Amino acid sequence: VDEAHHAREQRYGTRVTRTNLYRLVRDLVARPEQNRRAALFLTATPMQLQRHELYSLVEMLDPILFASEEDFVSHVEELSGLSQLADRLRTQGVPTDVDELKDLADQAARYIGTSFNTVVNELEGGQVDSVVRQLEASHRLSEVLIRNRRAVVGGFQPRHAYRWRVTPTDLEKAIYQSLQKVLEEGYALAAATNRNAIGFLMSSFQRLATSSNRALLASLRKRRDMVLTM
Repeated sequence: VDEAHHAREQRYGTRVTRTNLYRLVRDLVARPEQNRRAALFLTATPMQLQRHELYSLVEMLDPILFASEEDFVSHVEELSGLSQLADRLRTQGVPTDVDELKDLADQAARYIGTSFNTVVNELEGGQVDSVVRQLEASHRLSEVLIRNRRAVVGGFQPRHAYRWRVTPTDLEKAIYQSLQKVLEEGYALAAATNRNAIGFLMSSFQRLATSSNRALLASLRKRRDMVLTM
């Protein structure tokens, strides 16, 4: 499932809404009779999700990892500083300041569930990666969540842009000319009346025209119906 952050279960007060992608994915992987079906969710977008939204994704991947949403929230809150601590160790290494090292080792020991001296010995012995792995393993989300940063994957694949000259059909030319007329009149009206919303609508039509004819048609029909009912 690519762009998996769009598979959301959202709440507004007591009302719950589910995106179409969420319903599709749930039907594909989360039914009891399909509990052996493998699933991989992918996203390169920072996931600024509410906790119940993230829980709904985790539950589809592994319904027994957390006993309930309350269990999930409690676990995340208890380990709220763990990821920052692991990132700090991974990127900055072992602190040279003695007091800072002691503070860091004390936090790590509590998260991992081991002794303070054990962590200090590992850090001073150059076993930073081992401590980081233990920290990450302490979070149950590590069972289903893998975070790869750009530094880990070595950057992105290079992209090369090319242009091809395309001759539009007579129908495409007619559509383009008709749309241009609509845009010219719309932008002129927006400027004359100082109504920014009209200008925004025109720019939306322009983007749709270069992206998807079907989406443009649907948007124009919706706008037509709205005007006719006014």
